[in-house]
Amino acid sequence: MKKNLQDKKNIPPIVEELTKLCDRLLYISETDSKVLPFFSVGEFPETFLIDQRTLKEAKIETGSSDDFFERTTRDRDWHNANDRKRIEGFRKLEIFMKANLRDLSLYKIGRIRIDIYVIGIDAEGNTAGIQTKAVET
Repeated sequence: MKKNLQDKKNIPPIVEELTKLCDRLLYISETDSKVLPFFSVGEFPETFLIDQRTLKEAKIETGSSDDFFERTTRDRDWHNANDRKRIEGFRKLEIFMKANLRDLSLYKIGRIRIDIYVIGIDAEGNTAGIQTKAVET
């Protein structure tokens, strides 16, 4: 028990806030996937991208964080109350990430089953952001 409490003390504040903002957020594609915080000490190593998939199936796309958030924060006429609540959650997440992370980037890794990362560098020089999954056929 003591170890768990100690571990919680070592969680960087940015991860705590990302965890709160990601709570119950779903990324909608052909499957719905949880949005989770991502944190890595130091800058995001490019080798991480390759390590996530075998070289045979690795397809890596990069883009702007705006590409991700434009899709997740856009209002549609047919949205219901739950959709609007999810959109508002993504808007809050976007505001927080843009205010607290520099060099925000989007990484999409894979072909049909895609790992998605929206990450940047925090004030201490570590990589932080979010991760989720999508299925696109």
